[in-house]
Amino acid sequence: MEEVKNLKRILPESIETEVKLQLDSRWWLDKTFGRLNCSYLEGVFLVYGFIESFRLIFLPHVVIGHAAFVSGFLGDLFVPFSLLMVHILYKSLINLKRNVNIKLRKKEFIAPSILITEEELESSVRLAKLDEEYRNRYVKPVMIKTLQYGFDLSFNNKYQLGSGLIAAGLFLLVMFMTLVLKILPENLFMVVDITGPQVRNVFNAWVYAMWGFEWFIIGMATWTLFMIFLLNTKTSGNPIRVRPFESIKECFVSMTSLTLKTSFTLTFITAWISPAVLVWSVTPVVDPKIRAASVIFVSSVVAVMIPVIILSFVVPVLKVDEGMSKTRERLLLLKKHQLEKLKKEKIRKSDPNTYIRIEEHLIQDYKDVQNNPVGVLNVPQILELSVTILLPIITFFISTWV
Repeated sequence: MEEVKNLKRILPESIETEVKLQLDSRWWLDKTFGRLNCSYLEGVFLVYGFIESFRLIFLPHVVIGHAAFVSGFLGDLFVPFSLLMVHILYKSLINLKRNVNIKLRKKEFIAPSILITEEELESSVRLAKLDEEYRNRYVKPVMIKTLQYGFDLSFNNKYQLGSGLIAAGLFLLVMFMTLVLKILPENLFMVVDITGPQVRNVFNAWVYAMWGFEWFIIGMATWTLFMIFLLNTKTSGNPIRVRPFESIKECFVSMTSLTLKTSFTLTFITAWISPAVLVWSVTPVVDPKIRAASVIFVSSVVAVMIPVIILSFVVPVLKVDEGMSKTRERLLLLKKHQLEKLKKEKIRKSDPNTYIRIEEHLIQDYKDVQNNPVGVLNVPQILELSVTILLPIITFFISTWV
């Protein structure tokens, strides 16, 4: 790009018509609950109540009150809270869509300084033309198209349901290989036997069905989180037009917010595994070998997911930082050129007072841009992320000490 400096040779055909991102105001699951005449919050807890009704109806009353049985109610809360977290991500995507469309309409997406030549620096008209061409040849056909694909895929009902079915199917396949084909050690997946022989099969079938549904939710959420991660990293590095006294950071708030919410959702899912799996295993009826195997399983999951959680916010944050840096770099370039150009103007000698006033104004602009904080995260957000990373570790150790 440094050698070419010509958008026509490196970017797609120009799109001069107006474009904007499209995203429905309501998630398909939210619409489904709406058809049942209930809000989204009521809907997710309706799902939870439906799940728990099977526990009360099909399991004998003699196990009600047992520690392992009661702990299941707490573990099953993973379903409604996970669905609530995914819904928050959808609302954050709507906010991102709105902000991007506003920036498109106001022509605030601009070419990075690397594409600006001396000709553009010398003429505001040429610079405006470069920015327009950049929007037509990159922002509209590439960046917006990438964002639209991300919006379409991340919350598409077919892809979400398909991902959930794949995750649940893999879990049930493992169960089949363990319990029917006897390929895997049965002790690794043994359910706590707190019932008599006459109801054991019903109990086990319900537990495996419940676990399969929870894996369905995990698969659905994983697909959405992965797609949001991709669209966020692919579109956050673009410079945005700001005035010297405006906060650069404010222009990237929607992208930063989406990054933090995505990371926290991933952390929540990971953190819930420890109490959901380990709490029931402290009951006296659980074989110590099963307890040990459960601890090893959960600790392995946490150890693998911690680096994933870190990457889930580090990579997007670096891309947002890139966009903020490009925004400031371009503004500094323009102000520096204006100062150098002013020194060559005749006004320096013909009207010294006016010259000094303009120079002071440009110098102040330059200082404002230099002092404009471009750190993506503030102190509270850094603390929030630190707690977010530690949360799965904390829940794991608390669960092992119970």
